[in-house]
Amino acid sequence: MRLDGGFLLRAMPITVVAAIFLVLPLFATGYQRALMNLYLVFIILALSFDILRGNTGYVNLAHASIFGWSAYVFAILLKNGYNILASTATASLFSLALSLAVGAPFFRTRGAYYTIITLGFSLLSYSLAYSLDWVTGGWEGISVNLGDMHLPAFYSLYILAVATIVTYYAISKSKFGLALKTMREDEEAAESYGLATYSLKLKALAISSIFPAISGPLYVLYTSYVNPDTVFGLKNIFAPATMALFGGSGSVLGPLIGSLVITTAFEILFTTQLPVRLTVIGLILVVVGLFMPRGLVGLLQNRRGRTLGVPKP
Repeated sequence: MRLDGGFLLRAMPITVVAAIFLVLPLFATGYQRALMNLYLVFIILALSFDILRGNTGYVNLAHASIFGWSAYVFAILLKNGYNILASTATASLFSLALSLAVGAPFFRTRGAYYTIITLGFSLLSYSLAYSLDWVTGGWEGISVNLGDMHLPAFYSLYILAVATIVTYYAISKSKFGLALKTMREDEEAAESYGLATYSLKLKALAISSIFPAISGPLYVLYTSYVNPDTVFGLKNIFAPATMALFGGSGSVLGPLIGSLVITTAFEILFTTQLPVRLTVIGLILVVVGLFMPRGLVGLLQNRRGRTLGVPKP
């Protein structure tokens, strides 16, 4: 890909912000570092969710569950004496395999049926994390004593977030991404043209699942704790989809903006009851569906087009 002056000029503000964000933890308090880590976790979850949704149209509400099981397996292995690297690798591979094992049969369905089935898997994960208390610790969860790992977690999450952004952008410019978008527009027509749609969906799912599978252990690295509500709760189930749709699904910038805005809203509402936070998610989805079908990015593009006299797409 040729990098012309215009591209470099557009990329410069993002590069500056990324560079500033990279050094901020060195001067931040413990709470501020934890908050920056949370931003990175949701950036990763929102962007990786949209690798599948933005390119294929499939809404995977089990996305955060892959993150959750990876976090749990990591914590369980640490409690049983395994080191951090071995626990991270094992937990990530387990969750990636789980994603493909449950995703393969799910892709026999389409549209709303797929979304409902993945929601069912997430609710089942929540229930299992509570009921298998002899392994998961039940509602008390699992605590691990790792000391202050905020900085190592931050830089690991930062690298993973950059990798997620690069992967998203690379797919959007590749033949693979074009094939996914062709399938998204009309799956039956894509099959008639010879595209192996089932294989394409599995590949997209595998790529999108890599990032939550790795970020689960990194989340536990800085929280030192995991329980069903923190990783399998309703807020987490709907958060990646809400962030991607609010920001604008189908572009790198959309999920990135959506994750920053909504994570900030979650933090402001942290002391409120869960129904309040779920109400906020519900209202955001209603507003997006009625007035912002292309999200914030689409809304800004429309306004810019009207200002420049460009017809609305």
